[in-house]
Amino acid sequence: MGRVYLSEDPILKRRVAVKVIPTDRNLEPAVRREFLERFAVEAQACAMLNHPSIVSIYDAGEENGAPWIAFEYVSGEHLDRLIAQKTPLPFDQILRIAGDIAAAMRHAHGMGIVHRDIKPANILIDETSGIAKLADFGVVKSPHAAITQSGTAVGSPGYMSPEQIDDLEVDARSDIFSFGIVLYEMLTGVHPFLRDTVQATFYATLSCNYKPIRELRADAPEKLVKFVEMSLVADRNLRIINADEVCSMIAECLSDKDKTRMMRVGTGKHNAVKKVKFGFALALRKARSLKKALPPVAGRAVDAVYAIYEKSIMPFAKKIFNKVYGPLEKRFSKKQLTIALTGVTSLIAAVVLILLFAAVSSSINDNNRLANAAQEKGYSVKNGKQLITACREYIDKCDYFNAKELAGILTTGKGKNYILRGSLFNAMAALCADKFNDAAALFAKVQEIKGGEAAIRKEHPFYIRYLEAWIERELPDSLITLCASHLYLHDNSQVKAWAASEHYWVRWNAVYIQQKGGKKVDLVPVYILDLDYSASARTKIRAAEKLGEIGDRRAIPALKAARDGRNPASSVARRVLREKFNEW
Repeated sequence: MGRVYLSEDPILKRRVAVKVIPTDRNLEPAVRREFLERFAVEAQACAMLNHPSIVSIYDAGEENGAPWIAFEYVSGEHLDRLIAQKTPLPFDQILRIAGDIAAAMRHAHGMGIVHRDIKPANILIDETSGIAKLADFGVVKSPHAAITQSGTAVGSPGYMSPEQIDDLEVDARSDIFSFGIVLYEMLTGVHPFLRDTVQATFYATLSCNYKPIRELRADAPEKLVKFVEMSLVADRNLRIINADEVCSMIAECLSDKDKTRMMRVGTGKHNAVKKVKFGFALALRKARSLKKALPPVAGRAVDAVYAIYEKSIMPFAKKIFNKVYGPLEKRFSKKQLTIALTGVTSLIAAVVLILLFAAVSSSINDNNRLANAAQEKGYSVKNGKQLITACREYIDKCDYFNAKELAGILTTGKGKNYILRGSLFNAMAALCADKFNDAAALFAKVQEIKGGEAAIRKEHPFYIRYLEAWIERELPDSLITLCASHLYLHDNSQVKAWAASEHYWVRWNAVYIQQKGGKKVDLVPVYILDLDYSASARTKIRAAEKLGEIGDRRAIPALKAARDGRNPASSVARRVLREKFNEW
């Protein structure tokens, strides 16, 4: 919108960029009026901003009916030309540009201004200072701007966020999406969503369908790739929250020198309220991410609970609030109510802090007490964490006495983690000592603790290592029951793999564990292995008979091999083939 001319200030004798609105009289009155209104909004928005990475406004006015704005002249290159000339850009240059624009966004968003048209063509690189500057606030959304372009999406195709394309209300997260596209281009030299037609480009943007950065530039820094991926998310509720988070993520990638420069360029204020809002937004995004990862049934349950909250609980809470607040508002002034509410809020905050301090103090005391108890018994541990590590090491060594002693100390802790770990390690120590009935009782107690099942399953590699010493002989019933009912090994991948072993007891122990856990096992491959590999004539004959009882045609090749070879089960195999499968 508008034309830009390089001019000279006649008084200050400096070069300026003058933007002039078209005065073509053939323009429709409505279009011209909208241009003028947007021009005024751009001037007002730029006047509010004062930042090294935003092109400054010097003056505005009207000459012969043509409105104009005088901007700072930036002698340098547009980012789109730089990307076209030098692909790919060096990482240090990308990070400096990203840091400058992120700081500019933080400043603008802090003033309530959303750019809505961030793209390489609107980013200038000052050849003198090297600072990247954000320009062209012609489609800006600002607090004082009443104008909107209803019925049409505002922005540049290819750099518009999904909410801009859908003509929804936009906020700072829209700029973050556009900034992610710019960063993708700087890293790879190609546009993530650009297609042959505008419609195809919009569709790619809405579905966030783009080629992974690592496929185009394998050496791209992991943190930078993660930042782009978190920016280019169609659901803005799962996107990077605000420019503060953008600045923090980019700062992690910068050198100390560039961090200092970014801090000098950035002028965002971080008051307590802003930090609380930011923390709440992070928690909300995490909750939404978790909800998205839930199974459909669980997701629908969450939606149902939230609907109940919105329809029943929220109106009830508002009603109670109005009942309490209404009479108070009539009796007291707004200033008195504000003072009272501030006092109550401060009191609540103080109580929360006291409770938090008490909880932390209790945790520290518990930690020290456990460490002292272990030290009194001759163990060189300094804290609860070292105590857990030491106990786990004794279990790995199958040192029953020391593991049991340290596990007993852990169970005396007040923290849930200590109790859970101590109970689990106690059960594992009993398993190491081959005390299967004791271990089953102890594991049953762990299962009753919150998080117990997950903790038991996490130790599956340990149980598998333990079973490897037993698996080639017939397992006692007590151990099979323990594995299936308390260790949850019936659905373990290694146990499933053992069921296909050529060793008789390895496969049948695995089958018994799975069956004891309630899993249905396909016995046809197991009996075929018996028929092919067992050294026992009785086992081979039994396998042939069982295959005949099952009547699965997958057994025919194995039965024919037994019939035609020197196999003790050859006569049984011949009979089964004839009677069950009509094979002669």
